[in-house]
Amino acid sequence: VSKARIGHQQALPEQQDETQQQLDRAQACEQVLDARIAARRRHGKRVDTVRVSPTEPEAAIQRQKRGRGFAPAYTPSVLANEARIIVAHAIDPTSETRVVGELIDQSERVEPKIPRELLLDAG
Repeated sequence: VSKARIGHQQALPEQQDETQQQLDRAQACEQVLDARIAARRRHGKRVDTVRVSPTEPEAAIQRQKRGRGFAPAYTPSVLANEARIIVAHAIDPTSETRVVGELIDQSERVEPKIPRELLLDAG
């Protein structure tokens, strides 16, 4: 990162903007990587398989079928009422459970009736 800063100081203004954006993306990736490694260590999991997408650092990285490499992935979640009409939706890079509160808040704007029962699918 420090070499990029030295080159950044000697570049033209347009190049400086692009270099600064690349530097910002690299730093964001580094922060996400450090956080994921720390989380894996806290849970006693391997850290040598941690990956971060350079284009979408917040996304989870998922192995593609038939050995085609890895790609950023997000988890879509929907909340439907008893009539199976979608009343809320959210997308999270890692977990469906993180968006349950947001889904309920969204649904209250569509249907003021608070659900008495939730059926959550973990598979």
